[in-house]
Amino acid sequence: MIDVHSHILPGIDDGSRDTKMSLMMLKESFAQGIETMIATPHFYINRNEAEVFLEKRKASFEKLKEAANKEGLSFGKDIPKVYTGSEVFFFRGISKYKALPSLTVNEGKYLLLEMPFSKWNDSIISEVEDIMYTFKLQVVIAHIERFLEYQKGTDLIDKLLSLGVTVQMNAEYINSFFTRGKALKLIKEDVVQVLGSDCHNMEKRPPNLRKSIDIIEKKLGHNFIDKFNKIGYNMIN
Repeated sequence: MIDVHSHILPGIDDGSRDTKMSLMMLKESFAQGIETMIATPHFYINRNEAEVFLEKRKASFEKLKEAANKEGLSFGKDIPKVYTGSEVFFFRGISKYKALPSLTVNEGKYLLLEMPFSKWNDSIISEVEDIMYTFKLQVVIAHIERFLEYQKGTDLIDKLLSLGVTVQMNAEYINSFFTRGKALKLIKEDVVQVLGSDCHNMEKRPPNLRKSIDIIEKKLGHNFIDKFNKIGYNMIN
């Protein structure tokens, strides 16, 4: 299984604070059957330009690899294989930001995009479309469930989906008894194409993808897991 959204790189954002925690998160994910993870630290244009961010990400990843090597841990054997990406927070003018393609997953065509935590408008939807048209990128909407309430009473979610974006859901939305029904409905209706733990630490936001996989298999069948895996692995190829 692949986890397409995680904050496992040490000391780069509000995720893992150090290599010790990163390795704990990786070990726990591997124990849950997660073979591959995409590290997607937050990118905010008002904090760093892409070049600076990428340098920090590279340094963080090298630090993690060094720590794993010191513990005798092998990526893909003892802990998941790790690929780098970013979680880019939407900003006005993003479709004209020339460095945007450098923030994709594994330097490919998939861009994990975090939408605004507010009621959207048509210009925001148009800008997402422009990203896809201008840069020929496949936009992956991070944790779609967090935006549903903001867009209630509008058709903006439907307009976003009509663009052909890929949609990611967090495991917690499936795992929670209170939102599980809504989560499974969205999955069954093919609104969601990939899953992520969005893990940040080992306390409040730990790796948790295994539970959601088990729930989906039990309620909807293994075919959905196969689909999530296929699309998830396409993101790194």
